[in-house]
This record gives sequence, C-alpha cells and structure tokens, in this order.
Amino acid sequence: VYYEKALHSAHETGNLTGEANVLSILAQNTLLQGDYGRALAYFDKSLDLLEHTDEPAQLASIHLSLCAIFRDLGDYTQAEKHLTEATNLLPSEGGEEVRTGLRGWFCLYQNDPQRAKKWFLEYLTEIRKYQSSELEADVFTALGYACLRSDHPAEAAGFFQKALESRQTPMQPHGIA
Repeated sequence: VYYEKALHSAHETGNLTGEANVLSILAQNTLLQGDYGRALAYFDKSLDLLEHTDEPAQLASIHLSLCAIFRDLGDYTQAEKHLTEATNLLPSEGGEEVRTGLRGWFCLYQNDPQRAKKWFLEYLTEIRKYQSSELEADVFTALGYACLRSDHPAEAAGFFQKALESRQTPMQPHGIA
C-alpha cells in the first residue's frame, strides 16, 4: 500500500525519477518473491521513465539488474544486451570505483559469483564516500544477485533487504561525474 501511494504521488507530480525509483523497489520486492515476470515488467516501466530524465547512473543500474535477471533466466542474448547498455551509459571518467563495480558484474555474468561478491564488497567500500543511498542500494542489489548465484538465498535476502532499506532513505547527490 505504501509503495502504491508513493507511485501514485510521484506520477501525479510528474516526478519521473521518483516514479522510477518506486518501480525499482517494487521490482526488487517481486524478485524476493521469485516473480521474475513482474520484476521485469516493473524494471521495464522504470527504464521507460528514466529514458526521459538525465539519470544515466540509474539507467545503468536498471540495465545491470535486467542483465542479472536475464542471466538467471538463461536468456544470454538479452543479458548481454543489457550489460552492453549499462556499460555504454557509464561515465568515461568516474574513478576506480566504476571499474570495480563493472568487474563484479562481469564476474557475475561469467558465472563466477564468488569473485563477483568480492568485487561488489570492494565497490561498496569505495562508493560510501559519495554518501548516496541510491548507489549503496544498487551495490546491495548486486551482492544479493551474487549470493543467489552462489546458492546462498538467506544471505541474498539480507542484501536485498538492505537495498530496499537504502532506497527508502533520503537521496543524496551522486558525486560521480
């Protein structure tokens, strides 16, 4: 009910980024329930909204989430498409932390979740300097995917819960140019 109200409010006020954020939260919630179809629908709606904003980091995050989902579903063509979209959206200059995050995603994409988790934990440490709840939530989501791929569902659920909690805190400026 809370998310439905937040979604309605963001839509009524024309806050595309806010609406996209709520849809991402709903997608993560449905992933926790194992409903990939609904999660994909929420992420697709979020993508549609973010394409009308100046939010490349959030667009990249959604594409990375879609990459992981399609990888889990065995649709490697779609997974690769979304991974490519995400990397094309990332800034050419952004520091080592961007490369660290990408290393994690590449390891996950190559079916090496243990190494991916190592990179994502390092990435989490590196991005904390930006004090961005959105970036932190993205990394917790990535860690959740890595744990799911490592057959550690309880640990994955903990990371997904941290992602949801991070997204519910007030947004801070990104700091990545």
